[in-house]
Amino acid sequence: MKAKGVCLMVTSSIFFSLSAVLVKDISRYFNSHFISTARFVMGIILGMAFLLFSKKPFKVHDKKPWVLRGVLGSVSMILFYLAIEMTSSARATLMNNFYVIFTASFGFIFYKERIRLTNLISIVLCLLGVTIIFYDGSEYPLLGDAIGLLSGILMGIGVHYTKRSSEKEHPIVVYLSACIFGLVFAPLSSVHQPKVGLMPIIVLLGISVSSFLAQWLMTSGYSKLSTVHGSLLSYLKIPFTAVLGVLFGQTLTARFYVGTILLVIGLLVESEIIKIKPVPSKTMIQEGEI
Repeated sequence: MKAKGVCLMVTSSIFFSLSAVLVKDISRYFNSHFISTARFVMGIILGMAFLLFSKKPFKVHDKKPWVLRGVLGSVSMILFYLAIEMTSSARATLMNNFYVIFTASFGFIFYKERIRLTNLISIVLCLLGVTIIFYDGSEYPLLGDAIGLLSGILMGIGVHYTKRSSEKEHPIVVYLSACIFGLVFAPLSSVHQPKVGLMPIIVLLGISVSSFLAQWLMTSGYSKLSTVHGSLLSYLKIPFTAVLGVLFGQTLTARFYVGTILLVIGLLVESEIIKIKPVPSKTMIQEGEI
């Protein structure tokens, strides 16, 4: 069950990265609001088509987490796309992935989820890697970084509702919540006149499909993993996005490679491929849980 969840989250990260790179590439034709609206509309079409084809009903069993997941997820995604437009796909993805800290914190404080020693070590290593990548000497507007970070905060809260909703709802039904509530912001897309062309439309469709697959796989993965474990695996989006960005003309620095190594080590610790044996202590609870 856990191995399947890991595979789903890794594959999801690949599709998320592809979507992020395509959003940056197409931002010269459409603004982030228009891209967001197009993705929400296509997401609803693809999601409903899937439910119809698989003969699954659109039914929400627990409305509160489904609604909150939709509101937080849609706002987080719109801000994420805006951060990509203002900075770069890799940088916005990096800022967005600070959400794992908020996921772990909110999970521990509000939902009484246990945080193990390996979780804390993984978070420290991943944050160190993110920090090294962050200070790469690039010049981007502070507002773009702040928007990317805000999208991560909202995602950190929303992940818990994604987890709770995925335990009772079909993954596609969970995914559709963000698309449906995201349409509230559709009027913002009218502030920019898109440059219509065949290739931009094809790329826009590619963003919609890759985002659909990413969200579907992510929701399925969270149904089999803890929120902290799933969030840590999402750090793979950073190197995936950067590597894909190279194919679209972006460059990598030596600091990126150092940061990526730390991220990978952190993920290996979390997955327990690298074993961390806790030191016996009276302050530790139940074999390494704190």
